[in-house]
Amino acid sequence: MEISVRSCRDFKGPGPISLGALAHLERRPFPVSVRDMATVEQVLRTAQLSAGDVLTIFVMLLFSNGSWSATADFSDSGTLGGDSFILDLAVDAANGIGTTLSGELGPGAQTHLVRIGLDPWIRENWSLVQSTPVAAHLHVAPDIGGIISGIAKQLLQGLEGFFSSIDGDSTASQSSDDPIGVDNTDDGGNGGDDGGEDG
Repeated sequence: MEISVRSCRDFKGPGPISLGALAHLERRPFPVSVRDMATVEQVLRTAQLSAGDVLTIFVMLLFSNGSWSATADFSDSGTLGGDSFILDLAVDAANGIGTTLSGELGPGAQTHLVRIGLDPWIRENWSLVQSTPVAAHLHVAPDIGGIISGIAKQLLQGLEGFFSSIDGDSTASQSSDDPIGVDNTDDGGNGGDDGGEDG
C-alpha cells in the first residue's frame, strides 16, 4: 500500500516536500511517522444560532493533524440600528481550545467571516474531538447610538409641524412642505421678526 503525505494535504506547486518543515508547521516533534502524517481525518460541525436581530450559520472543520477552519455567515434583521456580535466556538472550553468570530453589522446587513488555525491539542486529543460537539455561543449587543440616531431620524422625517409659543398661546403648523425651524404661523405682525433676513 502506497503512503502519500502530498495527497492528504493541499500543497501548492510540484516541488518536493520537506517532512521536517511540515512537522514544524504542524508543531509535531521530529522525527515523525510518515503514516501518521499521511493519515488525516476530519470532523465537520455546523449549526444555526440567533440572538437579538443577528442570525448566523457556522461551519467548523477540525482535522486530525491539528488544523481547523471556522466560517460563518451573519445577517442582521434589525431596521433601526446595527449590532455588535461575538460568536464563540469552543472545541474544549475547559482547556481554552476554540476560536472567536466577531464584528459589527448595520441594520439589514450581512457579512461572511473566516478563521483558520492549527492547535496540537486537537491532534493529541483526536478521539475526544471526534466524539464531542463544538459548543457555540452567540453574543449580541445593540448599537445604542445607531438606534437613537435611527429613532431621531424617523421622528424628524415624520414630524409635520412644530410648536411655537406666542404671548403664552401655543400654535402648531401642520404643513408638511415647511422645513423644520421656519415659523409660518401668523402672529399678526406683533414681534414675529427675530431680526434675521427674509429669504
